[in-house]
Amino acid sequence: MQYPLMSEYVSAIRDASDNLDELAHLVPVLDDHGEPYRSSGAFAVVFKMKDEQTGKCYALKCFLEEQEGRAEAYRQIADELEFVDSSYITSVKYLDKEIFVDSSCEEDEFPVLLMDWIDGETMETYIAENYQDNYAMAMLCYRFCKMAAWLRSQPFAHGDIKPDNIMVRPDGNLTLVDYDGMFVPAMKGQKSPTIGTKDFSHPLRTVDDFDETIDDFALASIALSLKAISMKSTLLDIYGASDRLLFSENDYRNPSKSKVISALQELMCDKDFCTLYSLFMLALARKELSACSFRLFIGEKPNIIPVMNEDLSTKRTEEELKEAFVDGRGVKYSKDGRKLLKVPGELSGVYSVKEGTRIICDSAFSGCRSLSEIVIPSSVTSIGDNAFSYCDSLSEIVIPSSVTSIGDSVFSGCVSLSEIVIPSSVTSIGDSAFSSCSSLKYISIPKSVICLNGNPFVEWDGKLECLSPNFVYEDDILFNKDKSRIISFRNQNIESYVIPSSVTSIGDYAFSHCYSLSEIVIPSSVASIGKGAFSWCRSLSEIVIPSSVTSIGKGAFSCCDSLSEIVIPSSVTSIGDSAFASCLSLSEIVIPSSVTSIGDSAFSGCLSLSEIVIPSSVTSIGDSAFSSCSSLKYISIPKSVICLNGNPFAEWNGKLECLSPNFVYEDDILFNKDKSRIISLRNQNVESYVIPSSVTSIGDNAFSGCNSLSEIVIPSSVTSIGDSAFSGCNSLSEIVIPSSVTSIGDSAFSGCNSLSEIVIPSSVTSIGDSAFSGCRSLSEIVIPSSITSIGKGAFSCCDSLSEIVIPSSVTSIGYNAFYGCNSLSEIVIPSSVTSIGDSAFSGCRSLSGIVIPSSVTSIGDYAFSDCRSLSEIVIHSCVNSIGDSAFSGCRSLSEIVIHSCVNSIGNSAFHGCNSLSGIVIPSSVTSIGDWAFSGCDSLSKIVIPSSVTSIGDFAFYGCGSLSEIVIPSSVTSIGDFAFYGCDSLSGIVIPSSVTSIGHSTFSGCRSLSEIVIPSSVTSIGDNAFPGCDSLSEIVIPSSVTSIGDGAFHDCYSLSEIVIPSSVTSIGDGAFYDCYSLSEIVIPSSVNSIGNSAFQYCRSLSKIVIPDSVNSIGDSAFSGCSSLSEIVIPSSVTSIGDSAFSSCDSLSEIVIPSSVTSIGDSAFRGCNSLSEIVIPSSVTSIGDGAFYGCNSLSEIVIPSSVTSIGARAFSSCGSLSEIVIPSSVTSIGDSAFYRCKFPDNLKQELISRFGYKIFSSCYI
Repeated sequence: MQYPLMSEYVSAIRDASDNLDELAHLVPVLDDHGEPYRSSGAFAVVFKMKDEQTGKCYALKCFLEEQEGRAEAYRQIADELEFVDSSYITSVKYLDKEIFVDSSCEEDEFPVLLMDWIDGETMETYIAENYQDNYAMAMLCYRFCKMAAWLRSQPFAHGDIKPDNIMVRPDGNLTLVDYDGMFVPAMKGQKSPTIGTKDFSHPLRTVDDFDETIDDFALASIALSLKAISMKSTLLDIYGASDRLLFSENDYRNPSKSKVISALQELMCDKDFCTLYSLFMLALARKELSACSFRLFIGEKPNIIPVMNEDLSTKRTEEELKEAFVDGRGVKYSKDGRKLLKVPGELSGVYSVKEGTRIICDSAFSGCRSLSEIVIPSSVTSIGDNAFSYCDSLSEIVIPSSVTSIGDSVFSGCVSLSEIVIPSSVTSIGDSAFSSCSSLKYISIPKSVICLNGNPFVEWDGKLECLSPNFVYEDDILFNKDKSRIISFRNQNIESYVIPSSVTSIGDYAFSHCYSLSEIVIPSSVASIGKGAFSWCRSLSEIVIPSSVTSIGKGAFSCCDSLSEIVIPSSVTSIGDSAFASCLSLSEIVIPSSVTSIGDSAFSGCLSLSEIVIPSSVTSIGDSAFSSCSSLKYISIPKSVICLNGNPFAEWNGKLECLSPNFVYEDDILFNKDKSRIISLRNQNVESYVIPSSVTSIGDNAFSGCNSLSEIVIPSSVTSIGDSAFSGCNSLSEIVIPSSVTSIGDSAFSGCNSLSEIVIPSSVTSIGDSAFSGCRSLSEIVIPSSITSIGKGAFSCCDSLSEIVIPSSVTSIGYNAFYGCNSLSEIVIPSSVTSIGDSAFSGCRSLSGIVIPSSVTSIGDYAFSDCRSLSEIVIHSCVNSIGDSAFSGCRSLSEIVIHSCVNSIGNSAFHGCNSLSGIVIPSSVTSIGDWAFSGCDSLSKIVIPSSVTSIGDFAFYGCGSLSEIVIPSSVTSIGDFAFYGCDSLSGIVIPSSVTSIGHSTFSGCRSLSEIVIPSSVTSIGDNAFPGCDSLSEIVIPSSVTSIGDGAFHDCYSLSEIVIPSSVTSIGDGAFYDCYSLSEIVIPSSVNSIGNSAFQYCRSLSKIVIPDSVNSIGDSAFSGCSSLSEIVIPSSVTSIGDSAFSSCDSLSEIVIPSSVTSIGDSAFRGCNSLSEIVIPSSVTSIGDGAFYGCNSLSEIVIPSSVTSIGARAFSSCGSLSEIVIPSSVTSIGDSAFYRCKFPDNLKQELISRFGYKIFSSCYI
């Protein structure tokens, strides 16, 4: 049977209601282009359909090819799966002759398969996006193994298990799809319709293998791959491919020679990995695992804390910048704090990137010339392109071991950077990463690096060491592993070089900036010359390109000053953009007849080029192809040319001949065929010109850069002025636009510095984006009443523009319309305008007052930001929203009236309004945005109306003068950092409507001495009150169940606090460094004490831990120097690392028999501890557990202990007696260093455990 084409199915699905039978109630879901949403493979196309009554979506599979027995097979599959209740499988329904398709086939009705639609992405796509996230991969492996165990408990098999046939739902759960190869019991004895996919199925599988075990091998292979990748993501980079995981068919056939199987041996320390490895090897040997319990697949669930919804892109978006929060030094972070977006150029000295930051975005610190040192936290994984480029003073930087990728040009131009260590976590280094780092003497490429983009070491002549096995570095030349590609030619002083015959490609910028290289031989093995490969090789005078080369990259020979002659072989079909740009000595070049296109700026700036012949094979010539070729006297456009992009002859004054019938060239002006469009004005010295009346359009860039042109007459035949038509005409002081013109293109007059006046006729209905941007002499302009909108950046940076009248026809003022018009002191916005665009008047520093008419309903983001002279503004009653950062940085704004129609105040709306001392928020406002009044230093009092339900993050951040604020009972949530750094705020009443206190809400409120937390509050967020120096007492209501991490840390005056019995957990660092806290009662409801919970509570002398507590966190009581007594209840099973370290007054402690392990440095530095009893339940004593316990003279180690960690009793100067039972099998280095044991005891222990237990080591 013949089946329709995919395009024919698409046509049928468009009218699904007419062409479907039983399923006529389903309608197609459309994609962004209005077409039926679909995905396709070699044998079928799947459409997304929707039942509009129920809202449920389905997958409708239409077949492209015949498959014998398909109908009966799917009926049997449907019967088997009908009563299977599992999210791993979806129901299927086969409908014969269901869809009518108008096609060339003999039949017109065809079968379909209906399945539930599964939202999400294929496991193949999920892995590609998340393989470097260890937690995500560990969870994927765990879920896959659970699915595998379930599938093998069923009487059926899928038949073609592979990542592309598994969907990862939005909640992370997995579902199998594509059941073409499925086995069900009713098929027993039949042949398999498929033998699976070769890189996932057993190499010996045949069509006769068709039973419930056919998935075993694929399940074992994929499970092992996922586990390995979760432990070491670089394995996928090294051994994987886009269409498979770690293993290929060759690995299955020759496991003893498999490099990936060999590489997996280093992971054998993990128990679950060993199990999966064993299952894989057994499946490889036996083709199936029927003898094994598939419960073996399921290991321990990962317990790593995930990073949710993380965008790993180093690019920053406009949306991110709009939503960004700004720290005290002006550095912008993404709203979730995971990306450092942008740093102000004036940043100087030392800067520490915020903890928790994952991404440092492209160009984040670029051009911070006074920045001397930067501290990057271990949370950062990626550093974007140009992140630190041209930080001239940056001398020191440490890249943490969390970083996996270093972007292009990251440290380019960091001339003071003298030392850098690339950690072994890094797998890729970008192009030009260290270019021009003139003080950097040494770089080592670690073993972990598998990818070098372009030439990371271009224009750097320090010493390079390569430890990575993926590259070869010899004789100062860096190659890829098999020496087929040259990456970097490192010897800047060598004059000649013969490229070895193993090389097939010359990498991007491989020889760039090799100033001494005068001669090079390219072998016939080379097929491609990369981008910028020989750029800036200033001594290179001659080069022969072999006939094997088929492509010459962009800028391949650009700026080769001495290159005088070059022969391009007939194998080359195109000359790339800027291929020979600025080859100052190039006097002769022969373009072969094989070339069909010459790229943009291909020979731009070749000052010595005196002759060139464009062959008749060429059909297109790029923009500025011959610009500034001052010695070139003649160019002939051959008959074959049909396309001239832009102006190929810009800034070139030679003689032009045009043989092509597609163009007209007369009087030094190039037109199109019918002279309706001007392409290029050829005479750069002409001062005035009258455009002929045949012209209806002035082409893009037609007069661009005509510096002498001071006068031009545009005839009434012209209807449009193209993009950049007169851009950069510096002498053009006046121009009359005829009334025939209806549109002025983007950047049409941009950069016309002498243009002081222009009249726009009433025929013009639109002014293009940036049409007059940078016209610095333009002081006056009349906009006709025909204009309805002013485009983006239309008058941006018109420094002299002091006055402009906007006609009443204009309804909208676009983005950046008057941005940076520094002289604009007054403007009248007509009542026709309904919206003021983002940044419309941003940076108008002379603008002192403005009246916004009642017609305006919205004020855009940044609309008046940085209007430093703006002291007063009236917002009429029709405005309903004030955009993000609308008035941010208006330093002179002391008063503003917001009328009662406004319902929201945007993020950062008044951020940095230093003079704003008071503001009345009307009762119409329901929300105050993030950063809304942050940095309003003079704001001393504010009344929030009862209409407001939420106060955004950072809303009053850094309002140092704010001493009084009333929060109404309507407010249900107070955002993170809302009152951070409000130094003058001495008291605040939180209404009973609030249920939670957010992260860092009152952090740094140093004058806050009193606060009442209502009984409605159930949780106190992380860092809610840290640094509240004056807070001496606080009552936590019984409604609170959790105290967040760092909630009261550095509350130096806090001497007493009662924790109610409702609290079940005390967060990490909750009372860290509360050095006045002398007493605290922990209720019996608490079951865990977090890490560093009471660290450095120096006045805390006694504490009772209730029986409910089962774990004491790391450093929980570390540094409690007054703590002399503590009782650990029998409920505690583990004592965390450094739990009681540096408790100088602690003389005695009883460890209950419930404890099984004593953490590293648990009692380190407890100088007064003279006696301790270790119960027989303890099996291990951690590293440094009793290090420096100088008063400890005797200790008995029970026979339950099997290991004593390194430095466990090191520097216990009084310890002279110890009994170590035979159960102990290992003692770490320096365990008893500086212990005063008698010689006989010392010799006995050395004979048992070696001399290293007494040797010194770095502590």
